[in-house]
Amino acid sequence: MKIIDFRVRPYHGGFRTSWLYNEPYLTSFAGKFNQKTAAGIRSIDECLAEMEAAGVNKGVVPGRVSSHVTNEELVELYTMYPDKFIPMIGIDPLAGPEFCLSEIEKFVVNGPCKGIMMELTVCGPNGQMILNADDEIITPIYEKCHNLSLPVMLTWGGMASMEIEHGAPVHIENVLKRYPKMRIALCHGGYPYVNEYCWLAARHKNLWISPDIYVLDCPGGNDYMAAANGFIKDRIIFGSTFPIMHITDMVDYYTNWGLSETALPKVMYQNALEFLGMTEEDL
Repeated sequence: MKIIDFRVRPYHGGFRTSWLYNEPYLTSFAGKFNQKTAAGIRSIDECLAEMEAAGVNKGVVPGRVSSHVTNEELVELYTMYPDKFIPMIGIDPLAGPEFCLSEIEKFVVNGPCKGIMMELTVCGPNGQMILNADDEIITPIYEKCHNLSLPVMLTWGGMASMEIEHGAPVHIENVLKRYPKMRIALCHGGYPYVNEYCWLAARHKNLWISPDIYVLDCPGGNDYMAAANGFIKDRIIFGSTFPIMHITDMVDYYTNWGLSETALPKVMYQNALEFLGMTEEDL
């Protein structure tokens, strides 16, 4: 079975100096999920070895403006390993519409990146501003992605500096209704609103959910599995969150999670392909 890891941050560029490689902190964080962190892996080659050991064909690398990861660095990573990584540029709406749209044009429309990633809970120069998903300031970005049918990843839910009111599903539903041709994927799965976002994915064909670590001993986490085995088997996407967790451990967890024979390949790679606008020939 092929595998796409929807959330990989290799030891490259701004990722290297971010909290993602703060091993003492992530040892404690991963321990909350009864897991061990991979933050001690300090080279791209080690990341690739872990991907190979886990049977992962490609990893989606989401940009992270708050960690000072530049889109040039994502393209550099892709250029070095075009068969292994799928870059999604980082966009901070507070950088201004002109700059954001130029980044999309340069790196996605005329570059190798597949779409965009926005982390709306850590916006602004110091990552201390929170935007609702339906904030009007994001409108030009959404319109661009909608008109070009570009995929949009949002870090949305979990412990991603999310205040509970900002995670309310109504904000995402407003965006889904306004931009029906724009594909949206929620990294961290909108947790803890598990049932609500699964229901939105059933109602709106432009929403995908990647619960990543929030299936690990989290209250309600198994409801993602129930949804993947049932009425939204085409909408749940596997992601490891490397280096927060080991790719090998996360693949092992998901493949033994209880997914049906039909649901397993969908969750592990087919749903990601559809979201990204790719085919199996691209793997």
